[in-house]
Amino acid sequence: MTVKAKEDTRFPRFSGSFYPEGLQDLESLLEQCRSRARPVERQDIRGIVVPHAGFIYSGSVAASGYLTMAAAEKGTTDTLLLVGPNHRGFPPFSVMDDHAYWSVPNGRIALITDVIGGLSSSTGLIIDRKAHQIEHSLEVQIPMILAFTEARSIVPIIMGDQEAESVLQLYDSVKGLFGEMTVVISSDLTHYMPDSVARKIDREIIDRIVHLDIEGLYSIIHEGATPCGYGPIALLMTFAKENGCAIEKIDYGTSADATGDLSSVVGYSSLVCYEKN
Repeated sequence: MTVKAKEDTRFPRFSGSFYPEGLQDLESLLEQCRSRARPVERQDIRGIVVPHAGFIYSGSVAASGYLTMAAAEKGTTDTLLLVGPNHRGFPPFSVMDDHAYWSVPNGRIALITDVIGGLSSSTGLIIDRKAHQIEHSLEVQIPMILAFTEARSIVPIIMGDQEAESVLQLYDSVKGLFGEMTVVISSDLTHYMPDSVARKIDREIIDRIVHLDIEGLYSIIHEGATPCGYGPIALLMTFAKENGCAIEKIDYGTSADATGDLSSVVGYSSLVCYEKN
């Protein structure tokens, strides 16, 4: 796999809002996230689910996922397949980015552009730089990937339509990459509900995920649950079901843990997908 030689960089759009723009402030906040993280020990890791809110809200939960992945002595790779939601829903299909690099204040990460170009040619997956430029769900992962893992190259995909048929179409396109790359799924959970309600709904969502109950996950989505990256999560669940893997919760919290405001929160969880012995 190769990377474009030319300097062709996507610069950060969300520094200064979701995470600090200044390097010193960013590194300080990342260390706070690390110190509050609660990673677990697992091997043969094939993927993780991590949140993508502002670091002051979800950073420690995300760090739990990345530190779990980084600590695995086998099963992970230095190349990541990143899949997140397109919050704007347009274009209404999955799209990739093909810059040579994504830059953030604490470094840059390379895109595997020959793989991206090959996917575009062989599967019809579309490259849409503009869609990625205005979407935060993957950009906010990069500072943590650089700080907490050895990974230095990615294939980024965001999903517009996240219904089950679109998930299967995307899975057919990228399933060959699951053996070559560790998968990072970007998603928050329940949005803008009282803390006690959000936690109850999120327990149900997480229960469906760890039991690989894709139909059950979509059932509670259609009943009104609001995890923003349910399609990417279902993508990882599809891989796990087909390959005898387990998914397990690592960490959970809500925005109230940071703000103290229980009236309207967003829920966050990190989960790990690994090969069962």
